Amino acid sequence: TQGARATEAHGQRRPNGAPAARVPFATDDAATSADDRTAARAKLEQRHMQLSLERDRLQAEYSRMPISSGRTLEVRERKASLEARLEALHAELGDINLRLRV
Repeated sequence: TQGARATEAHGQRRPNGAPAARVPFATDDAATSADDRTAARAKLEQRHMQLSLERDRLQAEYSRMPISSGRTLEVRERKASLEARLEALHAELGDINLRLRV
């Protein structure tokens, strides 16, 4: 047949001589995968925004605290917890930034 000759002419035969299956370039799976990637990226961007807002709020609170350790145990503990949370936010934001670059 003419179709068989066309695939033979282009070398699209399997080793056993059977014609190669034709697969469309853009399949529904590819579209779904792209939609999933877009949704995952949007979710990462949303998380980045939330963490950035939290970081800004905590930095503002930290900057209003006294430079020294503070007079009361409560102030010293709050300052230490702010520092720890800011470090964790910095690490998480860095991780998200790396994933968003790809």
